[in-house]
Amino acid sequence: MNQERIYVIALLAIGLLASIPQIPVGANIWGMILVVVGIVGGVMVNYSDMMQRLMVYVVAVAMPIFSDALNVLPTVGPWLNTLLDNVATGIQGMAIGLVVMGLLARAKG
Repeated sequence: MNQERIYVIALLAIGLLASIPQIPVGANIWGMILVVVGIVGGVMVNYSDMMQRLMVYVVAVAMPIFSDALNVLPTVGPWLNTLLDNVATGIQGMAIGLVVMGLLARAKG
């Protein structure tokens, strides 16, 4: 299993745990964990292909917008919206890590 899959599975697992309201941990703690795992994933995984990096940037912006449409589903809609919002927070952290690594690569020449 490569590093990219490990970080994506970690983001999904943490996002799933953060979506369960019965777990007595503050939302800011879950958000911090998701962003840190996302940043580490963006820094550690080598996205050499420009299309893969572009996909991460587009998903980081578009996923919270699209997940809001799930609120119209009667029972599971708000929960799925929360799950996708949590995963999007991790992907946004991954996008930050990619931007930082891109800036460092340009600064080094």
